Order: sequence, then structure tokens, then C-alpha cells
Amino acid sequence: MKKLIIHPKDPSTDFLKIFYLNESAITECPGNSKLRKMIREAEEIWLLGHGTEWGLLDMYSKFGVLEIVGSRYAEFLRNKKVIGIWCNANIFAEKYKLTGLFSGMVISEMQESLDWNIQTTEEEIEKENLNFARDLSSCIKYADHLSEVPGMMKRRLEKENCSDLVKFNYESIYWIEDGSTSGD
Repeated sequence: MKKLIIHPKDPSTDFLKIFYLNESAITECPGNSKLRKMIREAEEIWLLGHGTEWGLLDMYSKFGVLEIVGSRYAEFLRNKKVIGIWCNANIFAEKYKLTGLFSGMVISEMQESLDWNIQTTEEEIEKENLNFARDLSSCIKYADHLSEVPGMMKRRLEKENCSDLVKFNYESIYWIEDGSTSGD
């Protein structure tokens, strides 16, 4: 299966590298036509980093903040195995009727915790983002189907007394099929 991993360079999302330790990732936009061709040819696409409901962003592009994968790529993402881990990727998937595993808001920086009124520290964010990525990676690896992953992540919360940060992030993973969020 031909896999495409797009993870723009950004120190605040380095914890997501656990998803592709022995694989290569695109870390900056290779240009629209080349990226479109790469997405068309891939069977499995992982989109990792920072973003909005409008798409995946490159926060450190030489052109400033740059939308890497947005609405103009949605048609090429349909009928693919897609995993999108960025803030509000679920809204992007719903809007463009995609199918796959997507995250909602995930707190990866202190400002985000303040915006969402989640009491935490820089140290906890750093530590728990690594745990989140390890757990999510493990769930993806061992699930029979990606639709099982959101439930697997929520069940991990039952095992211990988790902080508000951990609960917030672990409950922010969704299986979306043709733009509709399904339950666990």
C-alpha cells in the first residue's frame, strides 16, 4: 500500500513523529501540482501537525503560515484511507465528506490550554502529548479497523485518574465516514 505522510516542520508537533519513525514524511509543501499528484497516487494518507477546520497548515513556511492541504485537495482525499491529526481535522472531514480517523481540538501548546480553560503546565503538555501520540499510535496499530480507535482511546481513560488535559485530548479522536461522525 502506497502511504503518504505529510507533517510540516514544527517543534510543537514533533511528538507526532512517533507515527512514522521508520518512514519518511513531507515536511514542506512540494508545490500544488506535485502534492496533488502524490495525494492521487497514495492509497493511505496521514496528515499531521497544526491546522484549522479549513485544512492542514505549515506554520513555518518561507511564505508565512501556508495552508498545505485544504479544500482544493478534498476531492483527492475521498476513497482513501485518511488519518488527520490536527486541531479541528474532524470538522474539515465532515465539511468535505471524507472517511477516516480524525482529531478534533488537541491541546499541544500552553496558549491552547488557556483558550480552552484547561488547567495544566508546559511540562504536563509536553509529557502528555508524547503519551497521547504513543497511545494513539498503538491503538491504530492494534485496531482491526480504524473505526475502533476512538473507543480504544476513551477506554484508556478508564484505567487511571486522568488530568483534564488527558481527558480533553483522548476524547478528541473521531471516526468519520462520508462526512458523518459515528459513535464508538
